[in-house]
Amino acid sequence: MTARQHSAHVYKSLKAATRRLVKEAGGVESAASVTRVGKSNLSDYGASQNPITFGPIDVIADLESDTGAAYVTRALAQLAGCVLLPVEVRAGDLDWARRLAAIGKEASDVFARVQEAIATNGDIDAVEAVDIITEVDEALAAFADLRAALETRIENGDTLK
Repeated sequence: MTARQHSAHVYKSLKAATRRLVKEAGGVESAASVTRVGKSNLSDYGASQNPITFGPIDVIADLESDTGAAYVTRALAQLAGCVLLPVEVRAGDLDWARRLAAIGKEASDVFARVQEAIATNGDIDAVEAVDIITEVDEALAAFADLRAALETRIENGDTLK
């Protein structure tokens, strides 16, 4: 057997994310109806007793698309040191001022929450950190929305005349 890159705990967490995804899809029978593999394969992908069998990326993509839940992708992003955030770009939305205002508001919310936490006891405790992460995620989502809209503009080759 070849060496693995990650600890057993990491692989177990990927299995857990897969089980959660299959459950979100309505269980193995329902999940099997939206992807190319059967119930037993889906069970194997989430079984911690089977440490070498994982869901193929197309199967995970089918299930995440069907459920709207990116459990496995989020776990992989975290493993890669990245943060996964949903981006909702409004097609044809050219309201750049709205996007900048959203970024300003969300960034301001982050500053306010950090300042409140520090003002309370000079530091940020675990409960406050959870609240602040929520605010940070909202700010990142606002930036991601702007980035996605700009990418759409580039992809469409839109230029002003």
